[in-house]
Amino acid sequence: MEELVALLQHCLSPEEAARQAAEARLGELKAQPGFAAALARIGCSSGADAAVELRQMALSVLKGFVNSGGWLQGGVTAEEQEAVHALLLAGLSDPTPRVRTAVGAVIGRIAKDEWPDRWPGLIPALAGHVQSGCPDRMAGALRCVQIFADDISDSQLPAALGGLWPTLHLVL
Repeated sequence: MEELVALLQHCLSPEEAARQAAEARLGELKAQPGFAAALARIGCSSGADAAVELRQMALSVLKGFVNSGGWLQGGVTAEEQEAVHALLLAGLSDPTPRVRTAVGAVIGRIAKDEWPDRWPGLIPALAGHVQSGCPDRMAGALRCVQIFADDISDSQLPAALGGLWPTLHLVL
């Protein structure tokens, strides 16, 4: 995990050589078990040691990993996928709007491939966040719904709206 944090920091470096070396090493690490979960942990961590830029970079790399097919074809176990799902849903309540948006973008991208078959609890979880009364959770879930609606296919949209409409109607 320490190596991953250091690599993410180098990805933020203004020095091109450091960035390229870090990106190359990240490419090698993609095949390692736990890669996606480690990125989600870093991205969804909070506290004094968790720089927002580093967290956003972790979530950006995770989204790229999903986009490149690494999530479905890269040997990410079902247990690791469930752990990432839980971390991301918790990350929607982050106090930093930029992090909530990055988390929502990763959720939206994963949901495009997984919802509803492999992530049936997503819509109820988002509805629960919206109904929570916690401003950060509500804002994160609503931002995620917006991104999710943009990312999913037209065939998925009616089922998603059917599951979310009662909650969204309450908010209105």
